[in-house]
Amino acid sequence: MEFKFSSYENCLSFALEENYKFVNLSNALDSDEKSILLRHDIDFSLDHALKFAEIEKSLNVQATYFVRTHCKYYNTLSYSSKEILNKLESLGHIIGLHFEEDYYSEENLYVSMQLEKKILDSLLNSPLKHIAPHEPTRTNRLEYDKNILNEIGINFQAYDKDILEKYKYISDSSGKFKDGFLEEHLVKNKETHLYVLTHPVWWFEKSPVERY
Repeated sequence: MEFKFSSYENCLSFALEENYKFVNLSNALDSDEKSILLRHDIDFSLDHALKFAEIEKSLNVQATYFVRTHCKYYNTLSYSSKEILNKLESLGHIIGLHFEEDYYSEENLYVSMQLEKKILDSLLNSPLKHIAPHEPTRTNRLEYDKNILNEIGINFQAYDKDILEKYKYISDSSGKFKDGFLEEHLVKNKETHLYVLTHPVWWFEKSPVERY
């Protein structure tokens, strides 16, 4: 399997043929059927994310897109970025906060998180309710305090321990599926519950050169 958009589309089509149901963080634990949870962390390119969203929409599949507010490569507050975020929403997808906690001091962590939520809420058509930490292996934090999150208005987090216990988690971090490609898990392993994280920057139409 290559990191081509066409390969991704083929995998989703195959999953639908195999009667997989696509879920999100809010209903993943409710599903006893064969299920796939799709998540995209937008680390570098909103344009690449839009390509994923259009493929998913064509197959009537929903995913969750986590956006950064301190990215060097795109300005979340720009008009063009807002247009893309609203387009993602109009295609039926969910927008979440890709939170960069080491941008802040520890004592201001949740206050800063609430501020970022308010900023994104001002751009989005629906209130933001999902969060995923940026580079959790580096910051050494997967989960946040659920009670405080609920007070802020964030109800779902990407590394909920109950979801990770139920779903086989695979990620293309650093441009590699270290635990096996998406295709392999669908065709060979036939996982009942699969959690797929992609980073749109690694994917391309014809050549990896398109990314740079």
